[in-house]
Amino acid sequence: MKQVNIYTGSGLSSSRPHVATDTDRLSVQTLDSQLSVSAEDNLLDALIGSGHEVEYQCRGGYCGACRTKVISGTVEYDEPPLAHLDSDEILPCCCKVKEPLKLSVSLREINETQQGNLFE
Repeated sequence: MKQVNIYTGSGLSSSRPHVATDTDRLSVQTLDSQLSVSAEDNLLDALIGSGHEVEYQCRGGYCGACRTKVISGTVEYDEPPLAHLDSDEILPCCCKVKEPLKLSVSLREINETQQGNLFE
């Protein structure tokens, strides 16, 4: 398993970050929301299900369409993704969350035309 560590801050702390077990619920903070996932949840599904704007295609780490910028946190991959990633990017389609994450992703904007009027 390949583990991607993305840390921000001074690095002067001697404490190690908490790594999640299967039963832990972890916080995923986005630009305008927060959600909770387990270490085994599919992060892409959790983001889409909570109304976030994330593009995707293959759901297997091949295409890189779901590439997301990480502000802080740690993820792990069962198999290294084939898509190219910069050091501050993850593929939510195939990673496992290992500690609380901060992601640079926003909620999907829905205008009145897209939403429709339920009372008409």
